[in-house]
Amino acid sequence: MDAGVQLQRAGAVGTIILDQPARHNALKVAGWERLGQVARELAGESAVRVVVVRGAGERAFCAGADISEFETRRSTPELALEYNRIVQQALDALASLPQPLIAVIHGFCLGGGCELALMADLRLASEDAVFGIPSARLGITIGYDEVRRLVRAVGPAAAKEMLFSAGRFDAAWALRTGLVNAVYPAERLEAEAERLVQAILAAAPLSVRWAKRAVETVLDDPSLSGVGDTQREQAGFFGTEDFREGVRAFLEKRPPRFIGR
Repeated sequence: MDAGVQLQRAGAVGTIILDQPARHNALKVAGWERLGQVARELAGESAVRVVVVRGAGERAFCAGADISEFETRRSTPELALEYNRIVQQALDALASLPQPLIAVIHGFCLGGGCELALMADLRLASEDAVFGIPSARLGITIGYDEVRRLVRAVGPAAAKEMLFSAGRFDAAWALRTGLVNAVYPAERLEAEAERLVQAILAAAPLSVRWAKRAVETVLDDPSLSGVGDTQREQAGFFGTEDFREGVRAFLEKRPPRFIGR
């Protein structure tokens, strides 16, 4: 069973589809477990160079955790600890993907759905997107790692506004604060997402994966004290087949044909 989470592959692109449109793509426990499984599966597939996550239907990216399960799966601190562990494992698996992860967001992107979107490297939204983390309205909290990623994206003041108010915020607010990279009319969202995917696929795979690691590294370790010999790492790319292909393509005025070696 897909548990409301489907995986599709098309060439070098893996697409995760949150597929419970009748429930605004809210995830039950089985859905979170499946999401983590799918992410770990994709992480080991070198042929997949870009991962996209989107919601099925026309009304939502993801409304978060399915609250109908809370009275049975989160009704005590002990049960909540196990539930939160499952959710955290899924989010960690998404965040740990070596490939660029793009969230394509329309409609509701709330609670755990917003936390899920924060795991993405890039977020594109339609003009009808609505964002929010209503944990304070339920008397609960979100994880520290999700708070860290939220603050990275929007800054501390906007993060506090989201968390204190438990309110809903439109796509214009999300763009202004940096929660999303771009906002498009709904009818253009998929085409713009595809354009971005193709731009990434046209770049050298080793360089793209390095860039993802490098950005996370400088955020987590600004002093670079734990990085090692960065000059030697950088020089190593000049020995790759893709470097030689990139130079030849530039001199021959043609698109490069990278192979990831």
